[in-house]
Amino acid sequence: MDGLKIAIEKFETFIKRALMPSSSFLMMFILFDIYGNNKALLNFLEKEHHTVMIATIFIIFAGLSTLLTILHQFLYDNRIKENYYAMFLFKNENKELKNLRNRVINKLAKEDNELKEEGLTDYLLYQILGKKAHDKGGNLGTTRYVDDVKTIGIFFVSLLIVLLISITKYIIVHKALFSLLSILAVIGALFAFLLGKELILSKYRSRAVRIYTNFLNEKE
Repeated sequence: MDGLKIAIEKFETFIKRALMPSSSFLMMFILFDIYGNNKALLNFLEKEHHTVMIATIFIIFAGLSTLLTILHQFLYDNRIKENYYAMFLFKNENKELKNLRNRVINKLAKEDNELKEEGLTDYLLYQILGKKAHDKGGNLGTTRYVDDVKTIGIFFVSLLIVLLISITKYIIVHKALFSLLSILAVIGALFAFLLGKELILSKYRSRAVRIYTNFLNEKE
């Protein structure tokens, strides 16, 4: 029973962190198919609706979830390993984050004289505080932030893929590489990328504030 419970919990995590966020890609691709591709995909699925096709679609969807997760990791998470400062939105939160970070570093330095304070970023402090919580037999309780980040990241990765497919199709069909519409579409894709990063940073910032506050409120 314990093994079955663990398997169910892991499958639930996969659904929440991979399958569900990836459904945003399917939604946007179907919209693209309806308005830009003469319902080619929907017409195909309407004709091929037997069990094998349904199973094939599920397998493709599961594979797509893995691909989108990898792209999310590459485009966003791997590039956010410093301080979680806002770039252009919510910049008023940067001061509070910096203040809390400095207080946490000072407290850690008092607890560990060998700690090197220089270069301790929000990302590194998350690792340090996570290990301290683990050593005490607990955890930071930040699972929901991870789920939210993955949902946001995969949504914007999906949006970028659909935008790039649309831009490429428009350029090929109309042979208009430097047309006003194609340039605006590229700018729109860049804005979508930056907006996704900003929203992810806001989630990581909220997580950091919660962790720092809890750590500072711990009794000596």
